[in-house]
Amino acid sequence: MHTPLADTVGADASVGDTEITVSSSVGDYVAGDVIHFGTDTAHKYVVKSATTSAITIAEPGLKVAVASGTAVNIAANYTPNMAFDSGAIKLLARQPAMPSVGDSAVDVMVVTDPVSGLPFQIALYKQYRGLHYEVGLAWGCELIKPEHCAILLG
Repeated sequence: MHTPLADTVGADASVGDTEITVSSSVGDYVAGDVIHFGTDTAHKYVVKSATTSAITIAEPGLKVAVASGTAVNIAANYTPNMAFDSGAIKLLARQPAMPSVGDSAVDVMVVTDPVSGLPFQIALYKQYRGLHYEVGLAWGCELIKPEHCAILLG
């Protein structure tokens, strides 16, 4: 939570605007801060980025118009939670790449998790006075539809 002092809107902003000009920014806004304008605490906005002259808020932008000179306030502390549609975030997974000449694994098998369907590679390596099992999965994730996500203030 950051505490700006006397930040004000520099120019009138319309419904739907995502970039809000500030005329006197002495605050330290960072992505994820939740702000509101003036005494309107019913409409809160998440900061995407900020400079000394403008604050960019997340889509869908302003829900109500904001007049020049209106105070910019950071909302109280909150514990962020997320709600999202299952198609908003994608997970891609595959077996790890192996050297074309093989490695020192004695046995390698693929086990598919029956719940998630993810294919895990299980490799067995013999070592001095023991065995070493390695479970491998190459993966990545990406938010592909940010408009299908929401931050819930808790």
